[in-house]
Amino acid sequence: MRMTVNPHLQQSPGPPRLNVIFHGLMAFRDSGTQYYDVLIPQESLPNAATCPHLAKYGNPLVATLTPFEDGRSFYELQGARDGTATAARPSSSNAVILHNGSLLPQPESVRAIVRVPKPDVIRHYRGAETKDALLGQDATTNQLMIAPPDVIHEVTVFSYFFFHRPVLVGPCDDYTIPMNGLGYYNLCIYCQPLDECQEDDSGLFNNMFKVKNSGGNIQLDLFVRRLVADGYPVKTSIGIDQEELKALSELPKSVGGGVEPDPKRGTKAKPGTQVNIKTSDPGGCGSAFVCDGDGPPRTGG
Repeated sequence: MRMTVNPHLQQSPGPPRLNVIFHGLMAFRDSGTQYYDVLIPQESLPNAATCPHLAKYGNPLVATLTPFEDGRSFYELQGARDGTATAARPSSSNAVILHNGSLLPQPESVRAIVRVPKPDVIRHYRGAETKDALLGQDATTNQLMIAPPDVIHEVTVFSYFFFHRPVLVGPCDDYTIPMNGLGYYNLCIYCQPLDECQEDDSGLFNNMFKVKNSGGNIQLDLFVRRLVADGYPVKTSIGIDQEELKALSELPKSVGGGVEPDPKRGTKAKPGTQVNIKTSDPGGCGSAFVCDGDGPPRTGG
């Protein structure tokens, strides 16, 4: 796990803390100096038939996840102070960063936009080493990247230290972000395959942008499965439970029946809840930033 933090922020204060936990294939795009617009791709055929994605939000420890509205919906995280003075910047060694000024978003390929304030701290989990991997599939895409990263991740976490009654405001019902017993508020946002993904779905990301000067396509490879990658950590230091870091394919299902034993995890059969144990291995794709800044990397626990 790697963390990117403002170099002037000496240490992370204790609770309370608001964490927004992003899972899977998304674009974190600059929206001025105060916000990111998180673009969630619209699923397209044949991808929907071969590797269907779900786009959901909520917290799996509290209640059933809620699907994002289809058809270019807009959501906004409210109740958190923007990080104008202390905002962390993503590091090109920890994430793919594409030059925002060189790309044009394609609204027809975007399912939802989630606007969030720029955070105080950016952390990454479930990393995959990119050594000898060609993330940019053509010369144009390579030129759009600030630098090839050392690692890409399935999970990115934005943390906020100043907030009050945080809520995700959407086109229908608003979602009040729950607090756990330790004073942390955690919101999970997913754009991932429901089951084990065997095919590259990077095209969903690439479809969301065109090159501004030429009108051409980008060819970015964000498929984590073929890289050497980590599973979810057992423990974190910022109030995130391991259940909140699991992929959709690993989350328990709320249906009747017993739990099947899983020798790989050392778990035994239990009555009452059926879980999906298809895989605990990383799959699907990571995310990328579309912005014009690069911050210093810093490791943390």
